[in-house]
Amino acid sequence: MRSPEITQKNVRLLLPGKIAAVAVKIRDEKNCSDKEALLEFYNSELYRELECEETKRWWESPAQLYADFTINENNKGNF
Repeated sequence: MRSPEITQKNVRLLLPGKIAAVAVKIRDEKNCSDKEALLEFYNSELYRELECEETKRWWESPAQLYADFTINENNKGNF
């Protein structure tokens, strides 16, 4: 049996667990609330890339996504 194809319509089904894992790492690193961590991630360039199927970022592990998030934030000088 073949796995279903990932499309823009169904990619969001893969994201909640990854988003939650990244938000926990942000929360722990910044010592902030869950809500603040989620909002920071949702407002990031990485999240915009993650929700776009064409970037294939949905394939990356939460650890890699968090590493990329911190690199992007360091480059902005906000982390």
